[in-house]
Amino acid sequence: MHVKSKWVKSEQTLEDKNRANSNIDISIKYSIPLKPRVDAVMDQINSQVSKLDTILNEIKIKDYEIFRSVLSSVKDNNTLSSRISLSNLVQITKLIKIVSLSKVVFESLNVKLSTVSSIVDLVSILSPGIALVKNVRSSLISYMPESKYEIGSISDLIGGILVDAGQIGSYIINFEIANEKASYLIREASLIAEQKIKEEFPDLLDFESTAATKD
Repeated sequence: MHVKSKWVKSEQTLEDKNRANSNIDISIKYSIPLKPRVDAVMDQINSQVSKLDTILNEIKIKDYEIFRSVLSSVKDNNTLSSRISLSNLVQITKLIKIVSLSKVVFESLNVKLSTVSSIVDLVSILSPGIALVKNVRSSLISYMPESKYEIGSISDLIGGILVDAGQIGSYIINFEIANEKASYLIREASLIAEQKIKEEFPDLLDFESTAATKD
């Protein structure tokens, strides 16, 4: 009830502004309340998290197979096969890092959105959030072409909510500061993702050690 009342109070400000200034017709633009739109964004983000989780599980199997192939090739002194397997493993490693980071970013964003109870909270979270989502999209697009549209849709929804929330609360959004915060959050998410990779893909540590030794 506490969360709902704050949302209602925040969006009530819009209705008050409409009544106070009949020359500015913004009632149509904001005809859809923000809370349901935030819920819709969270649903789409959850869908992406599930998809990324499925991809990581599939990668685990492929990672194990390629890693064993590398070890076998090295053991048999098969230089050509070893190079091919190492090249494949490098690509898998890159994909694991990108997918893991993307998943952490989305999970973190959804946790923050689940705590939103006012327009102030929403603007504070989504200002850097839109940069985070665009970063994820640009990272994944080479490996997952469909992310161009799926994550693009999330970005568009967030952008619309952010603009509307900013105008409802009469906030001037400083995107320079928001981008700096987004960069910090990306670094923070990267550390979390690295730890998760160590726990879920221990073979990669062995691979990196082997590669370093060979160099």
